[in-house]
Amino acid sequence: MSDSEILRATFTKCKFHNTNFSRAVVQESDFSESDFKFVFAHGADFQSSNFISAVIAFSDFSSANMEDTDFTETKISDTNMGKGSLINAIMTDAVLSNVDLKEVNMSSADVSRVTANDVSLWGADLTGAIFRTAKFTNIYLESSDLSNADFRDTVITGSYFNSTVLNRTKFNNSKIEN
Repeated sequence: MSDSEILRATFTKCKFHNTNFSRAVVQESDFSESDFKFVFAHGADFQSSNFISAVIAFSDFSSANMEDTDFTETKISDTNMGKGSLINAIMTDAVLSNVDLKEVNMSSADVSRVTANDVSLWGADLTGAIFRTAKFTNIYLESSDLSNADFRDTVITGSYFNSTVLNRTKFNNSKIEN
């Protein structure tokens, strides 16, 4: 599927194992409840697609365009999504474990109620993102921009905020500890 153009396709409850989506344009498509393992999607364009309740593991979505994409209740583990675009993405109730989101643009994303463990957001643009009632353990936010982000009612444990921009960031009722 690399270099393919796929628009408004439905792939619900599909298995994508060892699949190559590199540089493919797969916009406005539905991957709800699908299973992705060992998928290579470097530089792919999944803008405005749905990954609701999908499972993504051991995959590479680096430099992918996932703007306006819905990851509600998605489980993402051992996956590289660094240097991609997740502007306005929805990740409510998602579970992230060992995910590389370095230098990703997640401005205005809704990441409410996410549970994240061992996730790198180093150098990420998280301006205006919503993280309300999220649970973070070992999150690396070093050199990230969290201006106007909403972390109210969030639990943050063992995480790093070195050289991070926190202008007008809301942490009301949050628990932050090392």
